[in-house]
Amino acid sequence: MSEYRYDEVSRIYDLVRDADRRPLELMGRRAALGPASRVLDLGCGTGSHALLLYAMYGSRITGVEPSEGMRSKARAKAEGLAPEAEWLPGSASSIPAADASVDLVYMADVAHHVPGLEAMFAETARVLAPGGLFAIASQSHAQIAARPVARFFPETVAADRARYPDSRRFAAAAAPAGIAFLGDEAYGEGEPVVLDGGFLELAERKGYSVLAAIGEEAYGRGLASLRAALAEAARAGQPLSLPAAGGTVHWFGKAAS
Repeated sequence: MSEYRYDEVSRIYDLVRDADRRPLELMGRRAALGPASRVLDLGCGTGSHALLLYAMYGSRITGVEPSEGMRSKARAKAEGLAPEAEWLPGSASSIPAADASVDLVYMADVAHHVPGLEAMFAETARVLAPGGLFAIASQSHAQIAARPVARFFPETVAADRARYPDSRRFAAAAAPAGIAFLGDEAYGEGEPVVLDGGFLELAERKGYSVLAAIGEEAYGRGLASLRAALAEAARAGQPLSLPAAGGTVHWFGKAAS
């Protein structure tokens, strides 16, 4: 995964980013998850999605994450909740799992940090059991343009469209590894989202990785615009609410035999 301030961001990550239940529900249905399911969260961060998935389905969880700061947070959160969960160092091109040992590999808003998609799919093909699934929770290019953050930092649209692979790019990278593209599922588009102090704090600390990819002048303009909008909403006694961009799960599968 790419160079990003994972250890630094780990200190505030859980304050402003909650696990999203909706892509996990899609994964639970399609992969028929249960207590016997072997699930690997690739780029697990502080473990929020992995722990929510465990609470929902009781599946056997392994989190793989290059940042020790993120893994330490995950281990601490898992105590008493999922004591058997594993939190291992690794990356998309070097997954610490045995061949054919996993039923579902998933990534939650991580794929745009991966520098080598072909290597990622090759490793995923290796660790997936026959018939196993790979779910990449991300955003389409249309959803990137619809993000609330794009209203204040419009330069992030071009920056993240350049970073986020689309379905065709994913499918092309998966094919040499023998992993088939199975289609996309969108979720959460247009739902109201309230922007609050947590959103501002993450923007101020550049916790959204794309904010490090735009120039300081553009970042300063956006931050001023966001602060002004929040202040205006506070004066009016109303929350600052915008439609959510939603997300997309890109589905891939390994042949059953």
